[in-house]
Amino acid sequence: MSQFLCNQKRENPDTEEILVYNDKKSVNISKFRAAKTTVFIIHGWTADRNSAVNTILIKAFLQESDVNVIVVDWYTIARESYLTAVAALPAVGRHLGNFIKWMTTLGVTYDKVHVVGHSLGAHVAGNAGKETEGKIKRITGGYHVARQLTENMLI
Repeated sequence: MSQFLCNQKRENPDTEEILVYNDKKSVNISKFRAAKTTVFIIHGWTADRNSAVNTILIKAFLQESDVNVIVVDWYTIARESYLTAVAALPAVGRHLGNFIKWMTTLGVTYDKVHVVGHSLGAHVAGNAGKETEGKIKRITGGYHVARQLTENMLI
């Protein structure tokens, strides 16, 4: 459903490692450090992990602080029609929420988690917060009207 890509090195923010849900080894062999703040970045509709917003946010967070940045790539669903993507938001959010809950078993604390969603990714972030029963310290959502949908509508 979603892929979790960790960008941790401030000196090379373009390097990513895949963290696999319920695979402790994938986390242990990565440069991820549970003691640091972890920022989850979620792209919007029709985007993927390499979207311009993600690239800007990854570099900004890593320049500002020594944090773990995890990009949530749900492109396989986000590339579908707008209505299909919207219908999948609760499931994608639950998946992320469960991933975050699992990460707490590895030493991550909710008070050091920040989830950032852009466009429909903001709704994924909200659903992840719901799945964790509101325990995530900070959720930030940036949203814009789905121009691709409205520009092609016949009025």
